[in-house]
Amino acid sequence: EQIRQEIEDQIEDHYDLLGVQKISLGRKTAGFVDLCGQLRFQKRWSQSPRIPPTSVLGHMLIVAILTYLSLKEAEASDTRVVNGFLGALFHDLPEVLTRDITSPIKSAVEGLDAIIKEYEKKQMEDRLLPLLPTSWHPEIMYFTEDEFSNRAQVDGKTINGLTFEELTNKYDAEQVVVEYNGMWMLTDLFQVLPMSWVIAGETMFADSTTFLQYNANMRQLVFNKLNTAEMIVFNRVTESTDRMELHKIVRGANRQAQIVYSDENGKAEYDEIVDPLPFDVNAPVIEIEDRDYALFYVDLMENTKTYINKTVSLNALALSEKGMPRKTFAIGRQLMQCCAEDIQFAGLACLYDHPEQICSKRWYRVEADVIERFTSLYGKKGPVLVVKSIRPSSEPEEPVATFY
Repeated sequence: EQIRQEIEDQIEDHYDLLGVQKISLGRKTAGFVDLCGQLRFQKRWSQSPRIPPTSVLGHMLIVAILTYLSLKEAEASDTRVVNGFLGALFHDLPEVLTRDITSPIKSAVEGLDAIIKEYEKKQMEDRLLPLLPTSWHPEIMYFTEDEFSNRAQVDGKTINGLTFEELTNKYDAEQVVVEYNGMWMLTDLFQVLPMSWVIAGETMFADSTTFLQYNANMRQLVFNKLNTAEMIVFNRVTESTDRMELHKIVRGANRQAQIVYSDENGKAEYDEIVDPLPFDVNAPVIEIEDRDYALFYVDLMENTKTYINKTVSLNALALSEKGMPRKTFAIGRQLMQCCAEDIQFAGLACLYDHPEQICSKRWYRVEADVIERFTSLYGKKGPVLVVKSIRPSSEPEEPVATFY
């Protein structure tokens, strides 16, 4: 029990890492990692003495490192380096299910290698793949089947038996540019991208002459593109274009993206509109009006350091349920970013000596100091309100918070 507690304490120190959060909170992913971890106890060539003894997991890591160094020496593209490293890292993964069967044994009996491969594939599909997101399945199988053959994936099809020259000269793409249909949801694209691909940048282009109509009638599709873009470019901008209206719509979905206005001649200007907050973050008590909760919540989450050791006062809905951490409850509002279908509770963790006095799903006026700490309500570090005073209040005229 002491060892278990020490391990959990060490894990908590690294909760700022996205991978640690996913493993800790995702039972299926944790199960996959735990299963892979068994390979560190499984010896290679277990029936033959080796000096020093080598675990299957250690062997996989050594092969992955050597593959990485070899591909860097060969000046391969970044994509090929990633694929080579992951292919080497996972090449013996099925052995966690079948155990180590040495090459001499496989080759001693005709057809045995093919039988083992078929068995490994079935075991992977039945036991390992269910522990991973569905979108990862094709790529994991790609890395674990025919692991020693030169191959490439083109338009979702695998081409086997390639020579080194073909790999280098024909399929060695370093960058891929995707021009995506604005009528499709980006989440559909993200789910099918290869696991090894890294998104280097995301830019949205919009016709300023029709953007407002699209936003009014297809808000969910528009918000989906605005939400994750690093740059939004409005083209066909003229002197009569209402830049403030465009700016407000973008900032309602994305407070970090750059905004660029381009005229019909291709001349571009960066957006320089300042976004003053509707409340004073330097006041002795930061008063949050009902209509400003959405802006406050987003700014608090994105710029927590600004609020640390400051006092805030707001009207919010309380949630107090069994299973919450000791002396903890939550306050917040239902928040709508683009449309009714995406309404969700935007809550904040609160520390209070008497959470049993809080009635769940009732409105309260809360005054609290802001600190930053880990809480299981977020699954990571985040802003926590230390309640100084709390009293019943009434529901706002608009109980669902919006970005105006």
